[in-house]
This record gives sequence, structure tokens and C-alpha cells, in this order.
Amino acid sequence: MTMAEEEMKEQAKDHTTKHKRRLHRKNLRTGLLKLARVINDRMNPAEKGNNNDLADRLEKDNDKILADRLEKLNSENAKEVERKSLCREAQDACLQTLKEHLQDFLHEHPQASYEQWILDVHPENESEHQKIDHRFYVEKSDHRELWNDHLRYPSGIDNYVHARKRANTIDD
Repeated sequence: MTMAEEEMKEQAKDHTTKHKRRLHRKNLRTGLLKLARVINDRMNPAEKGNNNDLADRLEKDNDKILADRLEKLNSENAKEVERKSLCREAQDACLQTLKEHLQDFLHEHPQASYEQWILDVHPENESEHQKIDHRFYVEKSDHRELWNDHLRYPSGIDNYVHARKRANTIDD
């Protein structure tokens, strides 16, 4: 989609949102007027006043409630954005550490396999059968993607690791 198409789509979305807000306010105002009439009908004659004044007061009270809710939502959204930013920073730092480990590992072991690197960087995955956790082979595995980005060794060996559903042992 071109930028012009995206901009037109965004403008149409904004227009629709504004239209929905106007309809909502109109419906709210109509509802408040009906409520004002009901309240006014139940009041004694000395207390009766203009329905529009009562509707205005009800609308102001409702606006205050909505404003308070909106402020709370904005505060929660800001906190969520901050949390996500911290998570992204932590993920980036972890990926950088993994990348540095991989570079050092390949420098020391230029003929090593992906599985050997995984066992070196995550020794907790080493077991009697030396199965590698299947998550290291999924399509979006950061480890697999880093490995494939650095897979060309000086000897010219190409050990590209394809995504797969089943974990293999080192001997596979």
C-alpha cells in the first residue's frame, strides 16, 4: 500500500471515528434530555425548572466521569508503553550478548555445528540424549536467526539451520 493510500485510509478512519463520536454525543444528549424530563415530571412544581439546564448539569457530570476515566486510561497506557520499552531494551541486550557469544564461539570453533553452539551457550540443554529443545528450531528463533546470519565460516562450510517442527540430536 502506498503512503497516499495509507494516508487516505487513515483520514477515512479518523472521519468515521469523529462521526461515531458525534452520534454518541447526540444520543447521550437525547438520553439526558429524556432523563431530565422524567426527573422534572417527578419533582414538585416549585422545583421544576428547564429540562435543558438539568440536561446540561447531567452532561457536565458525565463529562467529568468520562474525563477521569480517560485520564486513568492514558496513565495506564503510558505505563504500558514504558514497560514495553524496558522489555525491548532487555531483549536487545540479550540478543547482543548472544551475538557476541556466537562470534567468540565461532572464532574458537570454526567447524562447530549449531547444536554445539546451543549446548555451549545453554549448557542446561545438555542431557544424556543431547536433545536440543525444539524452540531453538522454530521459524522465529532468535538463536537460529543469529546462527544463520553468521553461518559462513572461513573454511567455506555452510551450516544453514532450517526451521523445523522436531528437535534433533547432535548426531542427526
